[in-house]
Amino acid sequence: MKIRIIKPKYLINILKTIISYLIYKSSLRFRESYIQKEYKINNNNINIKIDINQLKEKGYIVIPKYFSEKACEDIRIDIKDSIEKYPDYTHSGEDKRIFGIDCLSKSCKIFHDDSNFREISKFNNRELSYCAFTLGGHLKSGNSGSSGGGWHRDAFFNQFKAMIYLSDVDLHNGPFEILPGSHKIFNLISSLSSGSLNYNQYRIQNRQVEKIENNGLKRDTIIAKAGTVVLFNSATIHRGRPITTGERFTLTNYYYPISRDYDDLVEQFWPVIKNQNISYNK
Repeated sequence: MKIRIIKPKYLINILKTIISYLIYKSSLRFRESYIQKEYKINNNNINIKIDINQLKEKGYIVIPKYFSEKACEDIRIDIKDSIEKYPDYTHSGEDKRIFGIDCLSKSCKIFHDDSNFREISKFNNRELSYCAFTLGGHLKSGNSGSSGGGWHRDAFFNQFKAMIYLSDVDLHNGPFEILPGSHKIFNLISSLSSGSLNYNQYRIQNRQVEKIENNGLKRDTIIAKAGTVVLFNSATIHRGRPITTGERFTLTNYYYPISRDYDDLVEQFWPVIKNQNISYNK
């Protein structure tokens, strides 16, 4: 039996992570005790069939045919028009994206206001949550770019997003990739050593992901038709695979606990088209 020796540097990172996790769990228990409520899925508020345990364990759920092809086509047009009309609000990196596109498009607002996702966000975040804004994204081939700028996690332990493919996505035009279970504390701790990660490291290099995969966590690549929704805990390690041909359109809802101030989030993600009637769903 081969014994793996962990370097002191990673032992310190592991200890820091465990302490952060215990503080996080304690704060959750305090909130739940204070308001005398545990956030579970209320099936009366959801009209779709999902395996909520998969979200908890693997960190994502795929729902096919959530929007029709016609609805996806209309939103693709809205995204193209918005990028053209609002260049000052367009983030232009490896992809083009507009935060707050729900304020510009009625079709995008329907996705933003989805009550199923809002209910599930409470379960994932363990707190009353709201959709701060919807991101409209357009990724084109030619620069070997990817959505999100490579492998990363958005947070540690819990954060929730709802994404929809607005175009058919295959292996070559930027499919969403995720390391299932990488948000869970045991895998998080294990990856610090196996992937040579730093404490609270958000951006992760390809070679580090390969090391993590060699230790047991294998990526899932989501190839699906337009209209497919991916609900995921964005504390997982994930990315948009680099695009080699074609293009990809998506909408992504960003959900935060009501304790996160909307104006602070706008400042963090600026430029953002602000929603003057933001609902915290209290």
